[in-house]
Amino acid sequence: MPPLVQRLTSLSNGTTILALAIANALIWLVLPLTLESGLRLDVAEAVAFGPEFLLTYPKHPPLSFWLTALASETGPLRYLIVSALGPLFASLAHYSLARLAVRMFSPQAGLLVMLLGVTSSFATYLAIQFNHNVALMPFWALTIGLAYAAFETNRLRDWALLGLIVGLGVWAKYAIALLCLPLLLAFVIVPHWRAHLRSFGPYLSFILFVMITAPHFVAAFKQGGGTFAYAVRVYNDNFMMRLQSALLITYVTVLANLLIMLIVGWGLGFRAMLSSARALVTAAINSERLAIYTTLVAFGPVLIIFYAAFFGVRSRALWITPISLGFILFWAHVYWLALTTPQAAELKLNRLYSGAAAIFSLHILSYLLVRLVLPVQTDVRYPEIDARRLTQLAQNYWREHNDRPLRNLIILGNQRSLQAVGTIAFNLDRHVLVRYVQSLPYVSKNTLNRFRRDGALVVAVKRPNDEINLDQDLGPLTLSHLMSQTIPHTRGHDPQTQAIFGTAR
Repeated sequence: MPPLVQRLTSLSNGTTILALAIANALIWLVLPLTLESGLRLDVAEAVAFGPEFLLTYPKHPPLSFWLTALASETGPLRYLIVSALGPLFASLAHYSLARLAVRMFSPQAGLLVMLLGVTSSFATYLAIQFNHNVALMPFWALTIGLAYAAFETNRLRDWALLGLIVGLGVWAKYAIALLCLPLLLAFVIVPHWRAHLRSFGPYLSFILFVMITAPHFVAAFKQGGGTFAYAVRVYNDNFMMRLQSALLITYVTVLANLLIMLIVGWGLGFRAMLSSARALVTAAINSERLAIYTTLVAFGPVLIIFYAAFFGVRSRALWITPISLGFILFWAHVYWLALTTPQAAELKLNRLYSGAAAIFSLHILSYLLVRLVLPVQTDVRYPEIDARRLTQLAQNYWREHNDRPLRNLIILGNQRSLQAVGTIAFNLDRHVLVRYVQSLPYVSKNTLNRFRRDGALVVAVKRPNDEINLDQDLGPLTLSHLMSQTIPHTRGHDPQTQAIFGTAR
């Protein structure tokens, strides 16, 4: 047995799980802090609009925007804190799931969950960009555990905590409903659980859920229900496009599960793993409570997305981010069954560790190649933009053409422009108001007067083939003093991407 494996196995199970969670969070904090200079798109958007601390935003509930905005207010520590959010939330989610697996199955199953967590794409390089999907992950994991505890014990404490966590999950993203619907189905179809409807617990959970979510729902209704419409938006696609959307979520689900199966099969034996998986599905069909629960938690959300695609809902690959937690719990159940049947399989712990280490190392290597090689071969990407230099260029331009402090920013153009504006707002030492140029005709009178009085820095990022309207008329405002510079970046050479500054009044 390799020395590292010997050292890990000498630790208590709980200590090993915690150590793996902390190590994963630290590694995926240090890597972007070292190799990325600009903000990812979702982070830049949250920095731009989060500081207004609205109860609702046009697309999603506000939790990830609020947290990013708070992190951006931590002065010299802001890059550290913002970069820590994603790895922290992802590692916390998998740690919570591992502790649940210890209670549900065995200490070894909990260790497996943590190993699968630190090798998951959604807890490693994809968690770097803190957004609504990553923010939902801890609430998804806790909902899985609390729902099972409430269903099994019917304790008021568990029901109350379930209502609290699901309510907070709504503040992160409405996609928590994709988990709650299969949980509700499991609750209804299992007689032992359904009998709890005669007690107060389920109703207490619902009351707390309503109390926690009411401020957001009321605000969203007052603003026209934009977040609701965005969450359930339907496109008038033809059948082939809808089929393609359904196949996308299927493809991502298969890929995520294949990676898990590779690690579990390597440590357990592929024949034993597949035999145990068949036994678990059979147990679910035969109404075994735990089998029903883990199967619906894993694949219920995917089935909802799959069938919704045929009604015009366009699926997105990263929707799997929180759903992947259910996949891990399902395979932990498979693993536990394989070790507890009369023909119990033999666990090869050193192979389990080596398989997880190989996948984890591959994630790191792939990330390093993307960050160090691609910027030299392609146009500038978000993480390679020199954030501080870009902010300095913007401030120099503003001081040259305006005698008031920079307090307002306007986004003109595509997603690159949004990223640039968020980056500038993040590095300024004062609060700024950010608006899209498309929203100018609809801003409040107070906002428009502020723009006219103090002026606003208009920012666009343009590639040669981008179509950006640089007319002098911005609706209620006028654009002047246009200036273009090559956007600064830390790696690679891309003179074609230009940062365009202008003054609006």
